[in-house]
Amino acid sequence: VNAQTALQTTTVFGCVKKISEALTIPRKVYNRDSSGNRVEARAHPLFDIIGSKPNDVNTGIEFFEAIAIHLCLMFNAYVFINRVGGKDGKIVELIPIEPCRVDPVPRQNEYGIDYRVQLDNRESLMLDSSEVWHLRGPSWDGLLGMDAIKLAREAIGLSIATEETHARFHSNGGHPGGVFSTDNTLSKE
Repeated sequence: VNAQTALQTTTVFGCVKKISEALTIPRKVYNRDSSGNRVEARAHPLFDIIGSKPNDVNTGIEFFEAIAIHLCLMFNAYVFINRVGGKDGKIVELIPIEPCRVDPVPRQNEYGIDYRVQLDNRESLMLDSSEVWHLRGPSWDGLLGMDAIKLAREAIGLSIATEETHARFHSNGGHPGGVFSTDNTLSKE
């Protein structure tokens, strides 16, 4: 059982779809004014990126749906923070990274994580934690979300087996196949 096979079960797909669609609500960046009231921060550099256009490929809705799907299935979502002018430069886009392409690498002498990302050309790229927005689901150590599919593997496997059994049963018109035979003469009873 993996994320792809889990998504092929109606229950998992339905739950993930419902959760990811719930994140289509408007997303805005806010500041607090001098009175402590929350006000839209339209001048904030992330206002448009978070709200409507995180990158050149995704709309805001598509971006956050992908993040939600990653969180639901993997309890980890990773986003590359693309900046102009180095690690402290202006954020120009946010790009979701498939969790299966990311290998979190705990730092040796300090509390933290860096990320090895598998690229399309089979090479990998090491990214500092300042370059990755890592959203975590439930976690034991606060660094990495637990493996959601592994935790629910038995239940998802049972669902897959049940769906396959029912599909085969109904492909026969809902009638079990087979013939009973005997060498004895059968009476009415």
